[in-house]
Amino acid sequence: MVGYHHTDFDCFYWDDRVGARKAVEHLIACGHRRIGMIRSHTEGSLQLDRIAGYREALEAAGIPFDPELVRAGKTEKHAGFSEEAGYEAMQDLLKIEPRVTAVFASSDVQAIGAWKALREAGLRVPEDVALVGYDDIKISEYIGLSSVSQNMHAVGREATRLLVERVEGKRQDPPLEVLVVPQLKIRYSSDCGRA
Repeated sequence: MVGYHHTDFDCFYWDDRVGARKAVEHLIACGHRRIGMIRSHTEGSLQLDRIAGYREALEAAGIPFDPELVRAGKTEKHAGFSEEAGYEAMQDLLKIEPRVTAVFASSDVQAIGAWKALREAGLRVPEDVALVGYDDIKISEYIGLSSVSQNMHAVGREATRLLVERVEGKRQDPPLEVLVVPQLKIRYSSDCGRA
């Protein structure tokens, strides 16, 4: 299994709470205190852990958690993990005063949609609003989007290698449980030196 924890199967899963916390701690270190979050519609463990990490980072820095600053878009495609939902959530965040100066999105595609909403509002990234996504999809590197990397390719290779070894009978040991700690990739969209 990849992405979920289960004691009966070999599994590779991520610490989404730590990943979210790293993203928000970075924004706080850049001096942001008004940090919004774009979430999905779902209430699964992945989304709840990312919200918990966001909240933990804020509270550890003495910034009160404000549920008004956590928004999901209206578009339900892909459970809200879409460019459209990110765009809509960012539009909602921009209506709140005082305005957010940074946003953590639960996925890179949401962050890409949010970036479009910021451009249309005449705001610059990162000078006016810093932006960090999650997943570190390939395009994020090319557009300069800071993102929490789950190292998906390496995990996929390792999971496939393990599966082949099991099928071929080379591995008889108990199921392997691997907790992968995400890493933050800082790029243009949240670069403190540019703001």
